[in-house]
Amino acid sequence: MPFNPKSLKNLRKLIDKTDGRIVLTSSWRLSHDCMTVLEARLAEYGMKIFDKTAKIYESKNPRGKEIWEWIDMFNTKCHMEKDGKIKEVPIHLKDILIIDDEIYDIDKYFNDFYIIKCDPRKGFNKSKYWEALDKYKENLKNDQEFVIDTINNVPIKY
Repeated sequence: MPFNPKSLKNLRKLIDKTDGRIVLTSSWRLSHDCMTVLEARLAEYGMKIFDKTAKIYESKNPRGKEIWEWIDMFNTKCHMEKDGKIKEVPIHLKDILIIDDEIYDIDKYFNDFYIIKCDPRKGFNKSKYWEALDKYKENLKNDQEFVIDTINNVPIKY
């Protein structure tokens, strides 16, 4: 289970710039041993996992839908601590960045301006860091919204 130190440094830099949090959606979240290793490596760079999505769907593992379920759950039930106070902090779509090397089960649910697809051989390199930061800033400026398909309860890409 290799970890690229440059990728971890770039992720840390992005989190610092955006006040971001890590919500794990990869298959790593399903294994206690993988989680232990991942948490230790992130801790070496001063990062920790804020939360992880639930494994809900078996069919072709549609993590995009699981991310939507997490956003919905977080917005209705979760509180986070900030500045020593506990208050409700909703997640808006403009706050979301999805960084992954496999997006086949995500890109059906999220437009490209939320997704940073990394090459598994290069990881989250400097160009992907800049792409992520640019998308984050653009999303804040544009405050993009999704149209929700109310029958299937999934976002419609446009």
